Order: sequence, then structure tokens, then C-alpha cells
Amino acid sequence: MDNPQVLSDEERLLWQQWLCLREADTRTRLFLFHSAWSRTVAGYYYNRYPHTLVQWHDYLSLTSQGLLQAIDGFDPLRQVRFRTYAEPFLKGTVLKGLSAYIKDQRSIARERLEGIGSEQRFGATDSDFELVVNNAVDLAFGYFFELGVIDEEPPDNNPLSAYV
Repeated sequence: MDNPQVLSDEERLLWQQWLCLREADTRTRLFLFHSAWSRTVAGYYYNRYPHTLVQWHDYLSLTSQGLLQAIDGFDPLRQVRFRTYAEPFLKGTVLKGLSAYIKDQRSIARERLEGIGSEQRFGATDSDFELVVNNAVDLAFGYFFELGVIDEEPPDNNPLSAYV
């Protein structure tokens, strides 16, 4: 089907009806006609851009949205294959949908970095040298705890007792 003129009779009839009447029923039938292809595209992006927070049905929903947008904007009189026209719509909706999850992760990572940043952990009046020393001491104690060098647990939950 590389040639735009090579359309099945059913698809040609659907596009003619869509151009003339713009009825919801015709749009639905066009959607169902191309839905198998849309599922294939969803599977491609599901494998190509996996994300731990996004499920298969999310990809399918996003490609379905792109398919509907492409149906609304397609003009079969321009002699372009529908799938060639529609593919950027499907890809765009998937990538835009995934970007919402990526933005969420970036903000979480930014909050974590700010949480361990020097402004919140140490006083604003500490010098650079004091910040380096405090970080080195923190790292050393963490290393000692991992190795089991410091076996004794402090009698209370006071960090000063652990330090002593």
C-alpha cells in the first residue's frame, strides 16, 4: 500500500463519507479500520521507550488519541497515505504523554539533591573548609558503620552519643 491510490474499497468509502458528512459514526469506523495498526505502533513505542510507571494500556490510549487527531486533520485529496500522515501524530502523543512522567521524576531528583545540599544540612555561616570537613566526617562514619568497625549502639537516639 505504498501508493496512495491503492486503497481498499472500504477505506475509500469511509474517507468519502468522512469528507462529505463528518459524522461521528464514520469517524469511529475509520478509527476501528486503523486500530490494529495503531496497536502495532503502540507496541513499538512500548518496547522502544519503556517506563516503569507507564503500562501497556497507557501507550495504547496515547496512540488512540493520536489516531483520532490524525483522522480529524487528514485530507485524502492530497494524495498522501493516511498512515504516513498519522504516524507523527501517534509518536507525538506518546512522547508528550511520557514527558509528563519524566518531568515528575526530574522534580523528585531535584528535591532529593536539594535535601542533601549544603544549604539545608549546614549553617549559612559555615566556611567552605567546614563544609568539606563535615562531609568527610559524615562519609567516614558511614563507611565505619558499613564495615562494622563501630559495633556499639548508642544508649539513646542522640546523634551526639553516636559521635562520641
